[in-house]
Amino acid sequence: MPLLINGKQIEGAIFDIDGTLVDSFSAFTSAFNQGTSRFHLEAVSKQFLTHFLRKGLNLPEILRKIFPLHSAEPLIERCQRDILEHFLRIEAGEVRPFCGVDRLFGVLHETGIRIGIATGRASTSEKEWMRFKRFGLEGFIDSIVTSKEVPRRKPAPDVIIECRGKGRERINQGAINIKDGSLNLFSIHR
Repeated sequence: MPLLINGKQIEGAIFDIDGTLVDSFSAFTSAFNQGTSRFHLEAVSKQFLTHFLRKGLNLPEILRKIFPLHSAEPLIERCQRDILEHFLRIEAGEVRPFCGVDRLFGVLHETGIRIGIATGRASTSEKEWMRFKRFGLEGFIDSIVTSKEVPRRKPAPDVIIECRGKGRERINQGAINIKDGSLNLFSIHR
């Protein structure tokens, strides 16, 4: 039976990763605070980071908000590297999909709905495929696109648009975009 929303058949679901499929914000907050402590900066809350990440700010932009005004760029770049190194070390052990993601992907797959991943992460799609392989979910996914592959980061729609046209089968009839707990319906036309 086809999935219909507002009378339109849905043939694809495009998901964000962080805060939607996996709970990575706690691990990222921990890594962020470990990385910035070396520079004698005060710890920030998960809410602080989540707020700016959901607005589409990248790590250097967030760091510029907490470093003293006119801090040298090499200092901010070093802090960024430290944070990313900390995050990569703890991510594999701490970050897991939310409960039920495997069942959801299974049901969508059985229904014939193609699954895409469109993330604001600046990693490569190959690294994201490895992550979903570690979760045992790669077999359900048709395409993964990261912000590294498009001209503009989220909240610009570039990563979602690219995800629609990439993968084993294009998601070009209708798709839902699922991100950070909100559901956005949009039609996809050639």
